[in-house]
Amino acid sequence: MLLAPVGELRAQASPGPVVNAEALTPILQAAVSRRVDVIGIGDSNQGHQGLGWDHGWQAALSKRYPMYATGWMGQGPTSIGYKYVCVGGLSTSGALPELDSIFDVDRSIILPRYAWQASGPTAQRVEFALESGVPLDVGATLVLRREIALFPSETYPPQGSFTEFARRADTYATLWATGALGTAAAGSGGAFLADTYELGIAPILPPDPARRGVQFEWYSGRQGQTDVVGPFFVGLSCIENADATAGFSYTTLVYAGGSSLRDMAFALQEARAQPMLVNMFQRVRARQPQPDKRVIFTINSGLNDREETLPSVGLNPLLPGNSVPAFTDNANATIATLLSAWNAAGGNDNEVYFILTGSHPVADADAQGVYPGPEGLLRGYRRAFADIALERPRTAAVILDALTTSAELLARGWYLYHFDKHHLKASGYEAIAARQLAAIEAVAGCWADLNVDRRIDIEDLYEFFSAPVDLNLDGASTNGDSVCLIRAVRSTEVDDLPL
Repeated sequence: MLLAPVGELRAQASPGPVVNAEALTPILQAAVSRRVDVIGIGDSNQGHQGLGWDHGWQAALSKRYPMYATGWMGQGPTSIGYKYVCVGGLSTSGALPELDSIFDVDRSIILPRYAWQASGPTAQRVEFALESGVPLDVGATLVLRREIALFPSETYPPQGSFTEFARRADTYATLWATGALGTAAAGSGGAFLADTYELGIAPILPPDPARRGVQFEWYSGRQGQTDVVGPFFVGLSCIENADATAGFSYTTLVYAGGSSLRDMAFALQEARAQPMLVNMFQRVRARQPQPDKRVIFTINSGLNDREETLPSVGLNPLLPGNSVPAFTDNANATIATLLSAWNAAGGNDNEVYFILTGSHPVADADAQGVYPGPEGLLRGYRRAFADIALERPRTAAVILDALTTSAELLARGWYLYHFDKHHLKASGYEAIAARQLAAIEAVAGCWADLNVDRRIDIEDLYEFFSAPVDLNLDGASTNGDSVCLIRAVRSTEVDDLPL
């Protein structure tokens, strides 16, 4: 009897548009009862026009899981988030070397930036705004976590200060404010970053249901007043629901317009050589209270790889740069760098999951079933991601041309323009991200905690059979949903498993 290779068997076990989706089962089920982070990496489609997959994935996830915090945001005009934004008028360069080095990477690719006031007072400020429709429960206990630099007083006199201030955007009513908070630290030496929450000066808003449905803004510094005095430095920021014990937070790490996977891999390697990546991953880990953390990296690329001419940057540099083997080498280099930085931040490989997605289709096959050259390359990159998913643990690949076609994207008006098929409208990112998540969950699990008690058990079965719902997002409540739920309920059983 001939046995199929393991890769083929696993491919048969993951039919349809997702390869190895079952590898994601543990982390999807974990999001029901604990905090999970998602970190996005991609080309211009990651955050195009402030939207992109950052917008689409957060829209899809927020319909299935609660948002426990915003993503970690840098300062400056390119910070993006799903119905939240972090902006400011301070400088985003020129900081002290020990601070600048943390963010001293290719800033056209690696997203987070800082805000800096060298000395003296300024009327400029740092703002974190939440729109009224943000899926974060703004009526809960909210904590603004910011990386604030502290400056040893013996090394950097005079000392700086800042004031924290929160207000409603509609009435400008003050919700919370502090007096001046100093940036001085005892002793001498170089400036260093500290989380305001860990310093005990974290701005905290107590629960208030009246905040729900209202846009509000959180500032370091008040408008028109010189509440910020340098030296003052802000790195990463986020707003966290301190009451949330479960759900997701989504952070865009790489938003690389016009860049290939090779460009992204190289920029991440440079960031790994600096403190930047490790610093960010330490912040991500700090918000998850369990000793073992959980993170998913989503990687999307392909469109710009077709024009790549430089050799790949993995263990086996390959030419031509746009070939499928070179793309595979760049993908493996990206994964290796992320794992290295996550481990250096205190984690281990078993905490990390990957979703690999080749770019959306830009053309369909002709009448003879032949794809145009550019789309043919994209199909090769998608297959490369699928092969990696079959070889790596905790890794799945989504095949986008199995979820949609160029004809559908055009007919539904999801392309940005009929002449720009390289980008989508917000509705397109939302629809295709929702399909990706549904396709993953159809194999990896389903939203099974129907009574929202943070457990998946027999009580959820009672809830389902008294009021059936569409758990696997196939558009109808059928036997498939009961199978999905039963599989989730029994996922922790071991009695029936072979030894």
